[in-house]
Amino acid sequence: MDRFQILLESGVIGQGTWEKTETVRTMLEQQLAPGDTLEMLLIHYAMALERQRRQEEIPALEAAVISEVMQDPRYQAASQLLSRIETETQCSFPVPEQQYLLVHLVNLMPA
Repeated sequence: MDRFQILLESGVIGQGTWEKTETVRTMLEQQLAPGDTLEMLLIHYAMALERQRRQEEIPALEAAVISEVMQDPRYQAASQLLSRIETETQCSFPVPEQQYLLVHLVNLMPA
């Protein structure tokens, strides 16, 4: 059984979160290789949606981590992809959630 189906059936995520996550999965599988790293990103994305729905906040990443990610040559493409995800799903995230998602996306982008 799919991890997201388990999260949905157990009430950890709602139907809307599941649908948006599936949209993002489809979008990313067309551009990136599926695998555990993609699954980790999708789980973080789903949980970020749920935190946003519950109005919960997470702390920002340390400045040194963000600086390192921003210096990665894949950062620009990852940032554009995150913008596309937010547009496609009509959901924008606060900066700390964006930072964590960008870390995942940078790691998924081909070198």
